[in-house]
Amino acid sequence: MRLMQYQRPEFRSQIKFKKTIDTNQIFLHKLFTRLKNGYSQLVIICGQQRIGKSFIAIWLAYLYMIIQNKPFDPKNHTFYDPIKSIEGLGGIDKEPLVVDEAGSLLTKREWYKKTHTALDRMIQTQGYKTMLFIFVSPFTSDIDKTFQKHFDFQLRVDGRGRYKAFQIFKKYDEFRQEKSTRRMFLDDVRLKITDIPKKIWDDYMEFSIKQKENMRLITLDEQKRNKKKVKKRDEWDILKEELGL
Repeated sequence: MRLMQYQRPEFRSQIKFKKTIDTNQIFLHKLFTRLKNGYSQLVIICGQQRIGKSFIAIWLAYLYMIIQNKPFDPKNHTFYDPIKSIEGLGGIDKEPLVVDEAGSLLTKREWYKKTHTALDRMIQTQGYKTMLFIFVSPFTSDIDKTFQKHFDFQLRVDGRGRYKAFQIFKKYDEFRQEKSTRRMFLDDVRLKITDIPKKIWDDYMEFSIKQKENMRLITLDEQKRNKKKVKKRDEWDILKEELGL
């Protein structure tokens, strides 16, 4: 497989899985070399809404499957609820897992709790699995600093199909990290719509619409239940005050 339509023409790399990838992206070279050597990778994709983050996430997940000569179905590898993404983690290996928008339809408190629960579980599996974890979130600053240090790469989406790739350095020999997580610029890449087979992208879009609607309904239901709990609690507090309890 040749992925040579990108920048950095002076860089060439061949990575051999069951299929061979021929690329001039330093990011892909580093990412797939680490995966081939048995190390799980944690990638975060950030950028404003409606700019193509999901396209890049699905492309990357698709690429990891096809170079292993495995079929790729976005419905089996994409999640909108962070907790759902880790429920079947024990039974899979050497596969991509995309958490798209990382539960952005949830309230801030619910999002924070679920996202970091999922990240904690993913990090725990890195010692014995070779997974490609891909988080899609508008703001990397919403991720707790404890977990930011575990990400290996950041892809910052600047336009439709265009991203800048950064490697995130890790400091294992220091108790404190005085400065924010350091990054090294790797590539400036522009993808084409044809980089993903049309059927796969169409299947993802159909699945995505259904899942986002399900998440919206679940969120509304949770909000209604929470309001009822608050109302009942308030009524009980009033009754206790009247009874002098």
